[in-house]
Amino acid sequence: MDLKEYSQNISEFLPETNFEPFELQISMKESRHWSEKFGQLLYDFSMGELPPVYDKAEIDAYLDWANASLPLLEQQLLEKIEDDHYRRAYQEINFHWLNSAMINSWRPIVNFPNKNQHERVMEIKTAQDLIAVWCLPYFEKREKLSSENSNFAYFSPENTNLRKATESRLNEADTAIALLDIMLQQPDLTFVPGPAQYEKAPSINNGDYKPGENINSDFLAIDSQKRQIIGIQTATQVTDEKFKKYDPNRVVLIDGRVDLGNIKAVKVRPRTADKKIVSWSGMRAMSHIKSIKTAGKQHSRVADYIGPQELFKLKNKAHFALGKIAVDKAKIRDIVWERIQSKMYQ
Repeated sequence: MDLKEYSQNISEFLPETNFEPFELQISMKESRHWSEKFGQLLYDFSMGELPPVYDKAEIDAYLDWANASLPLLEQQLLEKIEDDHYRRAYQEINFHWLNSAMINSWRPIVNFPNKNQHERVMEIKTAQDLIAVWCLPYFEKREKLSSENSNFAYFSPENTNLRKATESRLNEADTAIALLDIMLQQPDLTFVPGPAQYEKAPSINNGDYKPGENINSDFLAIDSQKRQIIGIQTATQVTDEKFKKYDPNRVVLIDGRVDLGNIKAVKVRPRTADKKIVSWSGMRAMSHIKSIKTAGKQHSRVADYIGPQELFKLKNKAHFALGKIAVDKAKIRDIVWERIQSKMYQ
């Protein structure tokens, strides 16, 4: 869909949102401020206004905030995750968790192109490496909470929101890694996480959603040369009910179970040998960690940050966490690209 047509229904600025309790609203102030800024960049780009000037100081300030404040904010939200207000706020900060890793995906939007294709490829691979490595603690925590030693606490009613938040975060990460795989093959294409204006977009008629009107998007696929865009909504499982909610001309739905292969048969309660098929997000991320190079010309830049020995330890942990499960990365990439391509250029 044409960029301008797609964004005509998007607000350039975020509507005032009142989180409850008030302390949560204060905690989310900076997060929403930065998300709104990226939404404004995308909105201006879509409307065909003069390309925003690349402001390195502001990007550095954003990354400094994300590195220093995001872990603390996340911990604060996790402590009260079973409160739905905190769970929704936790879901909202997923944007920054992915965006700080994918920051170079904004280059075409802020008119700051790569010097060459090699630099672009290295930035894409670094984004994949960062996202995958950041997934490992969540994957390991789930393994621990879903074990017999923990009495399968992960599946208890008391941890419903924790389970939803964990699966959602890992599923979005798997989707991001697959989208970055597509970017490696499509030089004119970029994918960015959906800023709040796009992730919480109004209905086409600016009222309550009717079937087929929802345009909320976790990611945006943008062809900067052809000025085409499509929204991407990813879910651990896309039910018929969810599918019917979205505008088929503006949003592509990615199913974590069907498209990403994130399912597993596990025991969910004690004193039984029965297993249940459940969503098990993060397997694409674990598979990616196993493939990260720790040395040589093509070694990961993450190795420069944390050291090759520490990265090697993470690779071993990912290998153990994934076990014997095989992940077909090329198949996942091709399925996701086929879904996007069929809608984006129609």
